[in-house]
Amino acid sequence: MKDSTADLPDIRSLLVPTILTDWQYYPLSQKINNARVKDDDAVKPVGEAKKFETSESS
Repeated sequence: MKDSTADLPDIRSLLVPTILTDWQYYPLSQKINNARVKDDDAVKPVGEAKKFETSESS
């Protein structure tokens, strides 16, 4: 059973935003937006990898 009564000081480190350094993402098909599509192709990349641009890196 999970403890749902954790104190905030115990979990505060989990609430810190992640810095998006050197992260990449891949564009996906528009099929991903349709819950009726059960095709595995919906989650396959349809383009080249792109890098996250943050306001800090601009």
